[in-house]
Parts: sequence; structure tokens; C-alpha cells
Amino acid sequence: FLDGGAVGGGFIFGLMFLLNILYIYLVRHRIAFAVAMLEIVVDCIKLYPSTISVSIFGTILQVFWIVLWVIGAGFALDDIQNSGQSDATGNFVYFFLVLSMFWTSQVIQNIVHVTVAGTLATWYFLYPSSVPSNPTAKALKRALTTSFGSICFGSLIVAIVQTLRAMVQSATSNSNEFVRCCAMCVMNCLEWIVQYFNIYAFTQVAIYGKTYCEAAKDTWNLFKSKGFDAIINDDLIGNVLSLGAAFGGVVVLGISLLMTTYGYDDVSSNDAAVWAVVGFVIGYILVICAMVVIRSAVATLFVCFAEDPAAMADTKSELYQKLSGAWNKRYGDKVTCPGGGRGGGQY
Repeated sequence: FLDGGAVGGGFIFGLMFLLNILYIYLVRHRIAFAVAMLEIVVDCIKLYPSTISVSIFGTILQVFWIVLWVIGAGFALDDIQNSGQSDATGNFVYFFLVLSMFWTSQVIQNIVHVTVAGTLATWYFLYPSSVPSNPTAKALKRALTTSFGSICFGSLIVAIVQTLRAMVQSATSNSNEFVRCCAMCVMNCLEWIVQYFNIYAFTQVAIYGKTYCEAAKDTWNLFKSKGFDAIINDDLIGNVLSLGAAFGGVVVLGISLLMTTYGYDDVSSNDAAVWAVVGFVIGYILVICAMVVIRSAVATLFVCFAEDPAAMADTKSELYQKLSGAWNKRYGDKVTCPGGGRGGGQY
């Protein structure tokens, strides 16, 4: 017979399953639009595979930065401890070390995002007639020059929230555990909100070359009119991308397991398992690099189509009909395109 814990766990998982079914039912009219966007974005990335190369390079750069930070932070904290500095000084240094780690990581991530967004925006407004040569390189150049200040400023906001969350998480006092849990919940929610908002703010930076403050203002106006649609659209596509990343990891895991099991005679089962896990991690990371590009491209296509659908109608009428048709199914009326025209981007 099942004990109380097993019954309780089964009830929770059953409830989660029913809630997911209910969610899919409620958003079923939005699935066609998400599918249309995903198909268009994948075709666009096939035209510009260098965006995936930028994402992979960004991942390598982040790994290098984390290793460098761990070494530097270890020496700095060890020096403070050996020199007999006060706890206040140690906490001060620790705060800024953690801030530097999160800030630099956010800057690298957002450079990749702005590069991908700039590439897709170039395709959206100019393809197929007047696309400049190597638009990804030009988008990367803008991200590292004219838009770099905006990227650093917006990244700092997220990094501060992440640092405060890390400080709360590292608190060791047990007397106020309930308060700490509440603070962690608030900080986690705040971090998600700021990070999600920044995705669309940096998309505005990439498309139009705005400052971060201007982009944040326009993003807020976009969210007031289309924010709920953006969140659900991203959630639907995000679920597909997560499954794709997991599937990619499983495929490489299987290949690694087959190679170590049947390709070599002297490999033990433990070694085969280790290589299988390594294969899964490598496959997952590589697919995630592609998924990051797709998510950035989806956000960009959503902003471009919401603010200037006429640009797609003029340059890519078939794709416009595909996307607007899915949008009309969502609203069930004669609306042919959302939003109003904003003009082209910074190309």
C-alpha cells in the first residue's frame, strides 16, 4: 500500500498535470501565432548562421570570465582574511566582487542578444532587396560601439538585483529564516521581471539605436498594450526550445554511450557513464547556444511586427500573410496587423 508521502506527491504531480492541460486549453488560440513566428525565425537564422557562432563565442567568453573571476576573487578574499581586515571591509569587497561577476556576465549575454536582434531587424526591414553584406558583423559592431553604453547600463540594473539576491541567499542567520525566505522570493521575482523587461528593452536598442532609457520607456508602452501576448508567446516558444535543448543533450549522450561501449574494448561501465554525462552536457550547451539565438530573434520579430507590420508587408508579403493570418486567428476579427508604424531601424 502507498504511504501518505507517496499519495501526497502523486496528488501534487497530478494537479500540476491538470493545470498544464488547462493552460494549454486557455492559450490554444495563441499557438498558431507562436508557431508562425518560430518557423519564420528559424528560416531567418538559416540565412545568418553566424549569429549562432556569436552565441557560442559568447558562451566560451563567459566560461573564461567565470574562471578568471574565481581565481581573482579567491586571491582577493584570502588577502583580506590574512590581513585581518574588519568584517565590514570583507563584506564590502565581497559585494563588489559579486557585482563585477554578474555585471560582466550580463554584458556578454546582452551583447549577443543585441547582435542577434540587430541581425534579424536588418532582415525584417531590408530583406531581400537591400540587405548589407554581413549584417551580423555590422550588428556586433553597433553592440560594441554605439550601443555599448546602453548595454552596460541596462546590464548593471540586473547585476545589482542579482547581487542583492546573492547577498540575501548567503545570509547565515537562522533567527530570521522566514524573513530571509520572503526576501529571496521577492528578489527572485524582481530579477525575473527586470531580466524579462531587459530582453525587449535591448531589442529596442538593437533595432532603433535608442539609449537604454528611451528603449525602456518604449518597452513599457509596448508592454501596456501587448505585454500579456509577449509573455505567453515567449512561454510557448520557451517550452519548445527547452525540450529541444534536452533532446539535443540526449542525442549526444546516446552517441557518446554507443561510441564508448562498442567503439573501444577496454572502457569500463563507469568510464562510459562519465563520457555519456559529458556528452549530454556538451550537447545541451551547444543546442542552448542555438536556442538563445532563437529566443532573441523571436523577441525581435515580435517587436518589429507589433510596431511596424507594414515593413514586412512591403518587403516579404508571403511571410506577412502567414504571420498576420495567425494573428487574426488569435483575435478572430478583421485586424490585419497589430500596432502602428515606427519606420525603419539603424541600418
